Amino acid sequence: MSISDAIYPPFDPASGYPLPALPFNGPITLLLHFISMFRGVLVALALCSMAIEVINLSIACRLSVIVDGVAKHGASAFLREAWPLLTFLGRLLFLGRRLL
Repeated sequence: MSISDAIYPPFDPASGYPLPALPFNGPITLLLHFISMFRGVLVALALCSMAIEVINLSIACRLSVIVDGVAKHGASAFLREAWPLLTFLGRLLFLGRRLL
């Protein structure tokens, strides 16, 4: 079962999916009604978005470490000392964000 199989049947009248009665108590209750139908997908999307932002913030914070290290020690000395940090940041940037 794909994610589209879980999302689209409630909106397709030909699918035979029993349509629940829509609440008419205002726009907020209508929105909460549709949110309750897709709570799992929305939670997963929110968690992935938060993880991507943590990666972005960590990269932005570590850029200052790179700039300071290159300014103090020079590029070649900094590369010899901090290659694990650069490898970790590269993996976060090119693998971690793509996977999420």
